Amino acid sequence: MTLPLATCAGWHVASNPVPMLTAQGSPPLLLIAGEHDILTPHHLAVAMRDSLENAVLVTSSHYGHGAVLASMPCIDSLLDDYFTDLVVPADGSVCR
Repeated sequence: MTLPLATCAGWHVASNPVPMLTAQGSPPLLLIAGEHDILTPHHLAVAMRDSLENAVLVTSSHYGHGAVLASMPCIDSLLDDYFTDLVVPADGSVCR
């Protein structure tokens, strides 16, 4: 178990982050971030919201990566409103 750790110790790699998007001139954008999403930690969703020109972020208590499959009435209602009428909730809304 120590060999992989020893192999990577001291290995310096330059960061090459994905450039943040702005979506200039887009319609309202709805972002839903899960509090328990290990693939996209919440702080990264906040950073994406901050980089997008016209986005709101809803935080959800669902587990896993993918709010659409969470089967939560709150999320389902937000998605129905968004995809039907392009209505977004207030930024910072929470679904429990």
